[in-house]
Amino acid sequence: MPLGLPTVDEARHSGSRMGETYPTIWDPDDVVVGDLTANTGDWLGAHPTRRSGAQRFWLTTLAVCSTIAGSGLVALGASLGLSAAGVDLPPISRQNLAIAAVTWLVALLGVAISIIGNAISRTRAVAARADQSTHLHRVALHEGVARVNSRRGEARTFGSLPPAPGAQPYGISERGAVDLAAAWLRHLGCAPTVSAVRTEGIDIRFGTCLVRVASRDEDAAASVRELAGSVAAHPNARGVAFFTRALGEDVTSFADRAGIALLVMNPVAGSLHGANLEGREIMKVSQRATERASTSPVPVMV
Repeated sequence: MPLGLPTVDEARHSGSRMGETYPTIWDPDDVVVGDLTANTGDWLGAHPTRRSGAQRFWLTTLAVCSTIAGSGLVALGASLGLSAAGVDLPPISRQNLAIAAVTWLVALLGVAISIIGNAISRTRAVAARADQSTHLHRVALHEGVARVNSRRGEARTFGSLPPAPGAQPYGISERGAVDLAAAWLRHLGCAPTVSAVRTEGIDIRFGTCLVRVASRDEDAAASVRELAGSVAAHPNARGVAFFTRALGEDVTSFADRAGIALLVMNPVAGSLHGANLEGREIMKVSQRATERASTSPVPVMV
């Protein structure tokens, strides 16, 4: 454990463990990453800082030199005190005095050098720990997110998806439509991130998909065109549009040409269906996942 930090293998193991024990895998991606980031930071912070080898060397040198310098001062003080008290001391040759003086000066120089060397070593150790912590944090976070994604895949395979949202007999508000669309996406096996306010014509994001939830009063054709423009501005993105009313053929035809999936949800009935080719394909994928879940063997817990 250099500088008190764990090894890369320990970081991988810890990240995987945090991903395995993450409680709600269908949280939005940004929430998952934020929670795992905080947990990883707490885990790294629990490892106490250790001195580097250079710091230990300079501190040892400082202790030795300080002891020699201090001993010289004590000897000088004792000699002066005894002489003042009238005690006869044996004479000391000039050579021995010179040796003692040089030794004391070298010890003082060693103290100064040790202090400077320790300060430099500590600065370097702090920087090295910060760099290593950043790397270990990245490794652990990557493993944690990968494990959460793996658990999502397992959940899709074995049908452990969130249930479909229930019927809303009293209807829904404009904001409620966004939340309902996010609930349907979670049921379809996605992990949507819901925006507090519509940004660039987008209400929800998941993976590379951009989702717009049109209100009942919005012009359907204009909503799809605006979504198509947002998708075109993001490489490799796909568009999904939710509506709460039936759509005309002109809207579905344009969406097919633009590659936009149209989904129509009926809040009162608690239903969802695809309104064009792309939308029906999304529903088919979901149905195939459900069928696989019903025929997949139940894993044995030991």
